[in-house]
Amino acid sequence: CPLIGRGSEAAAHFDAALVLEEGASATPLAVRTRYWRARSCELAPAERAAQLEQVVDAATDLGMWALAASARVAPTG
Repeated sequence: CPLIGRGSEAAAHFDAALVLEEGASATPLAVRTRYWRARSCELAPAERAAQLEQVVDAATDLGMWALAASARVAPTG
């Protein structure tokens, strides 16, 4: 795992970033943060897949084509 056993600590930082980004209406930043949060080792495969699908939808809506493509091919297991 790339988080070297610190997955819950990383998840807390991602969640804090999401609160700030969503509060500032920084939707593109929030979508990117959701992508990296979904890649967290702390998520069950089904939850990770569902979150990545949400990222694909939001990134596509925003025209963030590279992020949408990355979310489509991100590991879900």
